[in-house]
Amino acid sequence: MNYDFEKIRAYKDEDLPVVMDRLLKSRWFIRNCRMLLFPGLPGWLNKPFDSGLKLFLTWRLKPIKTTLELHRKIIIDKVVSKVIFKTSDGISFSGLEKLDRTKPYLFVSNHRDIALDPLLVNYILCTNNFHPAEIGFGNNLMFNEPLTDLIRIYGSFIIQRDLPKREKIKAVANLSAYIRFRLQQGRSIWIAQRKGRAKDGFDKTNPSVLKMVYYSARKEGQNFEDFLDSVNLIPVSISYELDPLDRLKAWEVFEIRNKGQHIKWKMEDMTSVIYGMRGDKGRINCSFGDRIKGFKSPAEAAEELDRQIYRSYRLWPTNYIAYDILKGEERYADRYTSWEKVFFLRRFRNMKKEVRTIAMRTYANPVINQTSTIQPSGASTSPS
Repeated sequence: MNYDFEKIRAYKDEDLPVVMDRLLKSRWFIRNCRMLLFPGLPGWLNKPFDSGLKLFLTWRLKPIKTTLELHRKIIIDKVVSKVIFKTSDGISFSGLEKLDRTKPYLFVSNHRDIALDPLLVNYILCTNNFHPAEIGFGNNLMFNEPLTDLIRIYGSFIIQRDLPKREKIKAVANLSAYIRFRLQQGRSIWIAQRKGRAKDGFDKTNPSVLKMVYYSARKEGQNFEDFLDSVNLIPVSISYELDPLDRLKAWEVFEIRNKGQHIKWKMEDMTSVIYGMRGDKGRINCSFGDRIKGFKSPAEAAEELDRQIYRSYRLWPTNYIAYDILKGEERYADRYTSWEKVFFLRRFRNMKKEVRTIAMRTYANPVINQTSTIQPSGASTSPS
């Protein structure tokens, strides 16, 4: 099969001059940089500030010649580090010592925040002298050219969604081949364990994600076990003490349960990105699991992904508080203080009772998942 990566690939070094010039001429790009980096600026200052910001960004971005340099010096050092410093109580991580800096990995993680989840994984990788991973982004986010440029210049490839059946099969084959091609070239890849975020706190891997990655290898006759051994699959568990979008997600789940659907307004995903970046996250943890191999099917590998993500998920006082409240117990009362409980519950005051219960479950479900996790027999996990 002939593959065409041009429309989905991450931008290369040679693309930078044209794309940078296009972004710096975009009022949308300048405005959103200002809104993200300098929220709360008085409205009357916006226009003159944007002019100065454009000059500043031109000065900072024009000398950059490679995507790796852009990634490390701007996105990681200036954007993500600032988001972590201003909107969290710090980030911790574990399991990185099991990875080899000379190997590419297929990172599959749980998914809570549209943009921040992969940014945090790459922040940890880059600040520990690993190369950043290319990121799979759904095309539902790419509603204009500047945003598409921004995502692809960052080192992201496009996952095409909501296509007619015939086009979808072609797109899956092309995407699968691209991921495999980049891994063979020595570039790590990040993808989420399922389409869309887990809005109920119940992180569950969809085996179709692994089927998609395996698709091109299967067409060439490779069995799944050999394929799995070749891609260095690493589960990643990301946990936030506070989810800036917990209330919005709870309302969305409530609408789906009671109205049968949630109709997104045009800028909803972009608003979620901005709220996720700006909102208070408390403490953050990112755990890298053991390499997954020895499984004969995507379904079996997906179960192991879930087991490791549940097991390594860092539980915070907010998780234990929510569990005890929902169960009407004090089982985990020694894991939090009365002040932490009062502070946490203030987030949900004046909320409809049913919606508040849904929000509580998003925090309680990781506790339920972790306590119910058991070690499966049969296949194996191993260090990298």
